[in-house]
Amino acid sequence: MGESDDEYSTDDGKRKRGVNDDPDGQIKVKELRKEQKDYRNDIIELKKENKILIEQNREMECKLELLGDRIDKMENEKRRNNLIVQGLTMKSENQDELKTEIAETIEKHLGIEVKITGASKLGPKTCLVELENAEKDREIQGHIRGIASAERKDGKNVKIGYRKLFIEGEKWVRNDNQARLEKEADRNIVLQVQKTD
Repeated sequence: MGESDDEYSTDDGKRKRGVNDDPDGQIKVKELRKEQKDYRNDIIELKKENKILIEQNREMECKLELLGDRIDKMENEKRRNNLIVQGLTMKSENQDELKTEIAETIEKHLGIEVKITGASKLGPKTCLVELENAEKDREIQGHIRGIASAERKDGKNVKIGYRKLFIEGEKWVRNDNQARLEKEADRNIVLQVQKTD
């Protein structure tokens, strides 16, 4: 029981540890230590690679989120040009006939001339309508409203239509080539809004 650190016991008695006692065992220990060192180096390399992959993953998540936001924005822009028409009995499923029928109905009941790029029937009395270039039309209508406001300030009776304006019963229409309103009867008379800052 009073064994020293450099002795060990076996079934057949005590032996001192020596350099030449078990050369195969020492070789195996050296091999195991070398393998362990190699594994440590491999683990260090894998941790470095993992950090790089985590950073790349974060970057990809950010890019994916930005792309998702862009897609949402594009879908919202596309929807902005859409109308859902309800309550109108539509006889046809044909897109061209739907476009014509809806455009005529809108012009007849609202006095607005619209350019429809697509129409699809959603139900017996419901239709999705895609309008052409709504942003440009909003800008043009804003210009026409500016002119109408100036004319009203002068005390004139003014009505606004789609790309047209009625001042004291006279019809003024939008000339897209000249980007201005012209009196329908005499295209040489021009109205333009005065911008004040």
